[in-house]
Amino acid sequence: MTPVVQPTVSVIVPTFRLGGLDLLKVGLDYQTYPQEAIELVIVDALYEYRHEVVAAYFAGTRYRVVHVPPRRLDGEPPVFPRDMYPRTMNTGILTASGEIALLWCDYSLAQPHTIAQHVQRLLTFGSDTVSMGTHLYGLIHPDFVAVGANITDLDAYQTALTALPSD
Repeated sequence: MTPVVQPTVSVIVPTFRLGGLDLLKVGLDYQTYPQEAIELVIVDALYEYRHEVVAAYFAGTRYRVVHVPPRRLDGEPPVFPRDMYPRTMNTGILTASGEIALLWCDYSLAQPHTIAQHVQRLLTFGSDTVSMGTHLYGLIHPDFVAVGANITDLDAYQTALTALPSD
């Protein structure tokens, strides 16, 4: 019997705060999803001031950690604070190597099953599904009408799907 290969997951975390990464690390350390299939991409506006500290803090984790500064596609330095969030998200997506990308906040304290549930939902509902934070959104209409439900309530999500008019 061949083992089931889990998709690789990049957890993209934009940050410009001094704190919060401790909560994130605790949440990732206890994930039930295979740690070797997780990549943490920290896009940090404070990169130049704390790269060594972040590298040391995440040393020894079983998941891969990538710590990078935000960048603009035109090569210009980002303008703080206006450019930080969109630039860090874009940088994270461009840096990520996972088959699935999850966008989280730097102060996220994820439940142990969070990544596993996101992956299961994405594989169940297909490629027209976006999974962010603690919610699952299914893009189910040609006009991209989004219907959301908390990931812990799959029955409510399926009920919402069946209640929509079909074209």
